[in-house]
Amino acid sequence: MTKKTKNEDPLRRDERVKNLVDRKGLEKKEAEAAVDSVITTREYPEPEVEPRIKVTAKGEAYFEQGDIRFTVDADDLNNVVGANGRHNVIDSLMDSQIVTLATCNKLSVKPYARELITPVLTRLVQYLWYRDLENNQSAARHCHVGYVRYRMEYAAKLTQYVEEPEGNGNGSSVSTKRRAAASEKWTKTYKPSSKKVSVSGREEQVLAVIKGIKKGTLAQIVEAAKGKVNTKQDLQKIVARFLTSLIEAGAVEEA
Repeated sequence: MTKKTKNEDPLRRDERVKNLVDRKGLEKKEAEAAVDSVITTREYPEPEVEPRIKVTAKGEAYFEQGDIRFTVDADDLNNVVGANGRHNVIDSLMDSQIVTLATCNKLSVKPYARELITPVLTRLVQYLWYRDLENNQSAARHCHVGYVRYRMEYAAKLTQYVEEPEGNGNGSSVSTKRRAAASEKWTKTYKPSSKKVSVSGREEQVLAVIKGIKKGTLAQIVEAAKGKVNTKQDLQKIVARFLTSLIEAGAVEEA
């Protein structure tokens, strides 16, 4: 949960537009265009890798940024952003993918709060949908401004974030410390230790992945483990499990 804050626009867009109209004598549309230009060029950090929505020869659309790739509905935006009870593509991503995507777009995940970061990434995909699929630059600019606003609101909420204990159905709740530890696992960086530890099986595979990338967060390790760790189970859970055992064995340590 988050502490309640005033419903204010951190970009002060309307106020800035009004100032240009009053002080510079600009028409409202001109003022809006000027303010939006400043917002999207000066107040938006460039991502490490530019995200895009691409279309295959068969007409299938997919989002792509770095190692993250997933399909999106090219015809119905509601089925992309989860409007009107439809599917939200971000909801289908694993935590490791959420963290990787956030990191690519220079969004903090300390602490990791999936419920706060999801709306921000949803607005990112919405913006790209209009820009790359619809080629509707006017709608894209409007959505980009909204995306930047969500980024700033997210940053403010994250500083006040307090996770609410969840009940287990028996009247008791998960301890705050335990939930905080679960959140922290996404923000820590790990590396192979200098100790010689004998491991085998999937532990050895996970250790080889970590040695291959030299150091990385759990999210980065999970992404690097694709196709390299043999499992029919959830890769994220398997990597997290064996990472823990490798740390306990002394084969891996925090960087």
